[in-house]
Amino acid sequence: MFLTSWKRLHFINLDDYAEFKCDMSKLQGNVSMISVAYDNSYLACGMNDGSVNIVTYTSHTLEVNPNPIPSIHFLSRLQWLESGKLATIGSESLKIWNFIHMKPVEAASFPLQEDISNRIRSWFFLEDTSCLVWSNEEKELWKHDLKERTKLRLGYKAQMIDRIGVKGVFGLTHSQYVKIISANSPSEDLYQHKAQISSLATTAESRFILSASFDKSIILYDLESKLRIEYIKDAHSRAVRSIAVAPNGEFFVSGCMDGSFKIFDLQSRKESGSVNAHSEAISNVLITSDSNEIITCSKDKTIKVFEVSTKKLKHEFKNIHKEFINATALTSDDKFLIAGDNEGVISIYNLELSKFVHIFRQVGTGPINTIATGQDNKTFIVGMNSGQMKIFDLQEKAEVYKFPRSLDYNINCIKISSDGRYIVTGDSEGRIVVYEYNKKQQVQQYTID
Repeated sequence: MFLTSWKRLHFINLDDYAEFKCDMSKLQGNVSMISVAYDNSYLACGMNDGSVNIVTYTSHTLEVNPNPIPSIHFLSRLQWLESGKLATIGSESLKIWNFIHMKPVEAASFPLQEDISNRIRSWFFLEDTSCLVWSNEEKELWKHDLKERTKLRLGYKAQMIDRIGVKGVFGLTHSQYVKIISANSPSEDLYQHKAQISSLATTAESRFILSASFDKSIILYDLESKLRIEYIKDAHSRAVRSIAVAPNGEFFVSGCMDGSFKIFDLQSRKESGSVNAHSEAISNVLITSDSNEIITCSKDKTIKVFEVSTKKLKHEFKNIHKEFINATALTSDDKFLIAGDNEGVISIYNLELSKFVHIFRQVGTGPINTIATGQDNKTFIVGMNSGQMKIFDLQEKAEVYKFPRSLDYNINCIKISSDGRYIVTGDSEGRIVVYEYNKKQQVQQYTID
């Protein structure tokens, strides 16, 4: 990770948190922005005089290249492209730079209208760099065709834009909009939900991304078939509360406010079965790692396990919780199921024995919003309101760590990295916070405006 502070560059190694510095005082002016090349070997440093210096990074050593890009009038953005070229935006033009023997050579230049260069808030290029997609201060999303000199508004309220895969961009905006943008996709092919998104799921290889919404619909995105989009308008009769994809990639399951769940074939996107599972709304659905069982929890305070092949009830856990169940999680070996309710109570079940194991009462104030299991299948983490987050030991059946809390936000989701080194949380204030698992220390925070 690279940070800049006026005339000094800071490099922080996220593996050992070692910090290295490079004195930039010999440069004219102050560093105002940086961009890191895809192979992490080069930095582009935008200076306050509009020039761009290229810095080579090798073995924790930063060396300034003697051939800067000349001053650009009102330099506002710079970004390395996957091709190894550098893009810069000034008040008059967008330019693409190539480097021959580390000397910058202008490869292409595209005039920009002043209203574009002054209002760009966040931006990215599509793969062939022929289109620039950007959002402005009014939270509008635009696609600017650099070759045709045309501009097309794609939608309102663009908040967060991120690249997924190599063929396009997946945008999450506020709580309703999910869009995929490509150079060849007309705006009418971009779908959005008409109500709040309740759940997101991806396949193991990230080929498909699915979103479920309170507007009763499910949207499926195929990132390999030219970003083809499947829109299931009335997937359920009422709001869709949860969605999960089978690990074998053959089907996905959605849970509804009416207490039913449906199974859809992932390839055909056709419904293959429906089960009236609960008397009240389903709050969460899970699929075991062998893709043979579906687990549902509900506001009727019960947890049920169904066989995928027969769609028949295999086991039911009831009379454990007094309030409706908000969150569930499985250990990776499918041995234990953890559930949390709206009163802050956590229960543990042994699925191999179909047996209730333990209950934690008064875990915290308010509901259990989210649960994540550790990679060792021995611990789990819960997130609650008022910034409460705790780690529990499954074997000892005891709380082992309590993170410092804040009354200003609620923890809504928790994920643990695949290598078990980091905990990532999302809260009600739009912040994403990264903790180191072993040290229980915060190492990074991101804020979504």
